[in-house]
Amino acid sequence: MNPAEPGGERLHDVAVEPDGTIVGVGDVAPGPRLANPRSPRRRAALVLAWRPDGRPDRSFGRRGSLVVTGPGSAYTGFGQVESLPSGRLLVSGYVGGRPVLYRLTADGRIDRSFGDGGRAAVGRIARDAPRDVRRAPFAVDRHGRIVLAGMVYRDSVQDAEPVVLVRLSADGRRDRSFGRSVYAEQAPVDRQPPLERRRHVEYYHFAPKAIAIDGHGRIVVAGKELAPYTRGQEEPGHEAFSSRRFLPNGRRDRGFGHGGVLMTDPPGSRSMALAALTRPDGRVVAGGWVRPVRHAGEGPAYTAMMLTRYR
Repeated sequence: MNPAEPGGERLHDVAVEPDGTIVGVGDVAPGPRLANPRSPRRRAALVLAWRPDGRPDRSFGRRGSLVVTGPGSAYTGFGQVESLPSGRLLVSGYVGGRPVLYRLTADGRIDRSFGDGGRAAVGRIARDAPRDVRRAPFAVDRHGRIVLAGMVYRDSVQDAEPVVLVRLSADGRRDRSFGRSVYAEQAPVDRQPPLERRRHVEYYHFAPKAIAIDGHGRIVVAGKELAPYTRGQEEPGHEAFSSRRFLPNGRRDRGFGHGGVLMTDPPGSRSMALAALTRPDGRVVAGGWVRPVRHAGEGPAYTAMMLTRYR
């Protein structure tokens, strides 16, 4: 924790570089001053490094850290980091509620040869995006291409959360041949009309938490589905462990689950997917938590781990 920053620092992911350097990414938990929505800029997204023995690596970035600031009105922070075989680092998250992907050199400098001055960004700055979205998950395929997902908030529609899924070349350029740049749909358990209709786009509630690419090049995006209401339902909606699968060209894999969406949602439960990885045999495993009794209390006594393996 940095005493100069009220609220302290939070880490959300770590990676180990080939030389043993430990890299962590996260954000600054807003304190009284940082949480002021009128604050023009704030220190928010962090990359920190430690030597293999656990001591801070002062040669990394600027005296051991890289800091990215963003507007105080929306969330800014990093949620995922991956060390590449080249020694460079990929870091993803949000700046001002906008999904971003940075590439860094092994010593913590922004790699200006990647994307637009070192980063690839999707959408635009959102004035009212929640501060706690955190993850814009990504995965790297065997050709070095990067698949990135994130939530793109629109100021004109309350609770509308389109999810963007894009593929980038190894040097951060958008692959325009990859499916549609924005995909969205109604949640399978919520048949209400969408809040807003646009060409090819409908709004729904799905939060991506992790991406993995299987041995056939298919992309699994795992996270949580939120059904606010279903006609005839007697109780409020709930979170559900949900995944979507896409073909290597970015089109929906209609043979996966129900029209490309598979929900692992035991009856009467609440659940969420938080991580995904590819096994040596090429199959994807997604993991998260489940609360078998939907309205049970909080804490480990009421919650269990859940794993799903996809064929």
